[in-house]
Amino acid sequence: MVFKRNEHRGQNLDPRTVARWETGAVKRPHAHFLRSLTALGAPVPKSTRARTTSVRFLSGDRPGASTAGIETLTSGPAAAPATSAATAAGGDEDTDVQRRNFLLTGASGLAALMATAIPGVDPDNHRHQTTPDTIASLRDRLKTLRKMDDYLGGRDTFSLYIDEANMAADLLHGGTHSTATLQALLSLYAESAQQAGWAAFDAGWHDKARALFERSHAAAIEGDHHDLAGNALALQSYQQLTIGDPDPDLTRRSLTHARMPGVHPGVRALPYDRGAWTLARAGLVDETTSALGRASSALDAVETAEEPTPDYAAWIDRDELLIITGRCWTELRRPLRAVPALERALSRFPNSAARDKALYSSWLGRVS
Repeated sequence: MVFKRNEHRGQNLDPRTVARWETGAVKRPHAHFLRSLTALGAPVPKSTRARTTSVRFLSGDRPGASTAGIETLTSGPAAAPATSAATAAGGDEDTDVQRRNFLLTGASGLAALMATAIPGVDPDNHRHQTTPDTIASLRDRLKTLRKMDDYLGGRDTFSLYIDEANMAADLLHGGTHSTATLQALLSLYAESAQQAGWAAFDAGWHDKARALFERSHAAAIEGDHHDLAGNALALQSYQQLTIGDPDPDLTRRSLTHARMPGVHPGVRALPYDRGAWTLARAGLVDETTSALGRASSALDAVETAEEPTPDYAAWIDRDELLIITGRCWTELRRPLRAVPALERALSRFPNSAARDKALYSSWLGRVS
């Protein structure tokens, strides 16, 4: 085979290549293949060492820009084997293993994207030529990989997402960039770090999640990306609420970013939606009412927006807002407001979404 570009060398994935990894003939598969092996549940060569490089957000020609160190993170603690989980639950061990393998196989088409060459990136020696095509390819890949959340939990997806964040960090570390390229890379890092942080949060690795949310926020601030800065704080606030330590100040800071000019209304709805729940849990009736109203107004504005909502915020819609509205008024002991919102939300959910309907019905039962 004749390789047109150096970054294509060694990226032809075939059974012979995989067999050489499994037998140890090749000790270090390329990083993008390692991610595929991990996602598919295949054995990873023991000689492979995780990256722990430290990177700085390079400032280019911008005076006074931050140089806060951002260390790339490796995957979290190994997930417990499916057989152990099944045995502990007293269930059918073979059935649980088959179900888990089925889900992983169903996601393999997405994981195969990790073996796709990224323009301008040489996985062997990390000599990068960051171009708009490079950033666009990585952003599209993250958008597709995010769909894995529909099938797998954070313990299964974290290693994929953190590798995406580390790739963006490597590109930031790889040289001096123009202002436009730097801002695009900071946006990419902030978004991928948030996705990795969410997976860590879902897996229960709260220290990793918090670190990633904070680093995402730092990157977004340096790149003047108020949309991502607000979402990073909203995620951190949601995490604090979940572990029993609600922090309304974090929510207020996220909403300050959401109100900045240029933030897409679909993105603006996200911190207002999440923030309303934190404010309700803190017993702040007026602030909760305001947040719910602003979230609704933001969704109204989405209908006339010229650009589509960024993928990471596109899941916020009227049904989601109805659910949060019902939960907030339930928490604030306002049944006359809570019941209609929850009933409308439940009426829109199909019977196939039994798990979600059961969860939201529990809130309806709580307030009735």
